[in-house]
Amino acid sequence: MRPVRLVKANAYGNDFLLAPDDGSVADPPSFTRAACARHLGVGADGLILFTMGDRRATMRLWNADGSESELSGNGLRCLAAHVARAQDLRAGAVLTVDTGAGVKTLDLVAREDARFTFRAAMGHPEDLRETDLVAAGETVRASVRDQLAPLEKLGPARADTAIRTLAAYLDEQGSVVRTAERLHLHRNAVTNRLRTITELLDVDLEDPDQRLALQLACRARLLG
Repeated sequence: MRPVRLVKANAYGNDFLLAPDDGSVADPPSFTRAACARHLGVGADGLILFTMGDRRATMRLWNADGSESELSGNGLRCLAAHVARAQDLRAGAVLTVDTGAGVKTLDLVAREDARFTFRAAMGHPEDLRETDLVAAGETVRASVRDQLAPLEKLGPARADTAIRTLAAYLDEQGSVVRTAERLHLHRNAVTNRLRTITELLDVDLEDPDQRLALQLACRARLLG
């Protein structure tokens, strides 16, 4: 087994493990689940395998549960910071990163020691809609945009993490322990995420009607 050189970076509350995409990680989903486990591994929200060129990079991303994702805005910032640090870039530099969601451009706005601030061109939201879902034999219209819109205040990557956490919690019938096991997180991390989610959405997760509405909205959002 080849050794894997990992770098850990943080952006707006999301942390990611970065590793060269050189074949040293033979099974990315399994490696990600093990390495990102908060209690038994290094602990992170995801793994990014990258290649690096002159002011440019490519990235492939896996979430902590081993599922592959096209892009995370905060993961993109973490990789950009690693490139900028490795190449000793200064404010004003422009980087491009080839992601599963296309090529993204980042402007290095400021640098202070190991802290890098970027302006990232992530594009505009697309395909916001209402979705018809069948529940208990009835058709329900889940308003994805309205029901979960307050979570967008967290930013694209953290909002996606929050929705996945909420969906897992609801699927596990409100069990923090089972949700933590499913997401490979510490129970405290799940509890803290749920506190933030309930405050932003202003919901009562003990209310069965609210739980059902949120579960439908989460599924529509994740399937969309």
